[in-house]
Amino acid sequence: MEFGARVRVLALAQSLITTLQGDSPGALLDLGDEDPRSLYRQLLVYDEPDRDDRPLFIAAETYEAEGRPAAAAVLFALEHDRRLNAEGPLERTARAALRFRLAAALWRDGGRLFIQQAIPVLEGILQHLDDDSPANLRFHVLEHLGYNRAALGQSREAAEAFLRAERWAPNGDTRGAVIVLAAEALDHGVGQHAAEHLLRSRWQVLKDVQDVQVLGRWLPFLSIQSDAEEE
Repeated sequence: MEFGARVRVLALAQSLITTLQGDSPGALLDLGDEDPRSLYRQLLVYDEPDRDDRPLFIAAETYEAEGRPAAAAVLFALEHDRRLNAEGPLERTARAALRFRLAAALWRDGGRLFIQQAIPVLEGILQHLDDDSPANLRFHVLEHLGYNRAALGQSREAAEAFLRAERWAPNGDTRGAVIVLAAEALDHGVGQHAAEHLLRSRWQVLKDVQDVQVLGRWLPFLSIQSDAEEE
């Protein structure tokens, strides 16, 4: 894509993200009188013309892979809104997954405004998920909510999100990982005492962790192990 087209796509994507209604149970984007098909044509600009006919979801993944998360986020939102009238549990899960991909793209952009926009999207997913929604979707949504909260310096809220994710973690190592993430958030924003208290309270989970990377993240808290075992 030539430079001018890249700039136009980025500017359009950023302007659309400002209309994002993340916690809405309906449409995510407030387009007013704008025709979504016109936006599709403006956003789907590729070097090869035959790529313009590809599905929005594939186009969004392409933009993501090319390092243009803002454009990807808008395409995920447009695809979500296009599917609003489809019924059934699979469609509801698909829309929740599109919301998650939108929030993840906003996170990858890294801008504070986009991270702030991602939080209501993630919270909206949790609010509208069905009882039988996949556990791994709940886990990843809560984990990302923790990352977003931490990036904004909201340490207590980040720790809470990570600990909520623990319930839906697929295995013991992953449970240990989000517990350590919660402790790190508390250590950075609240204090070491709060982090140590959390790790002691979760020691029965942490002592069985096998993942070397998770174990390595305990290094700042090594005294917790001996203290917990003595208790």
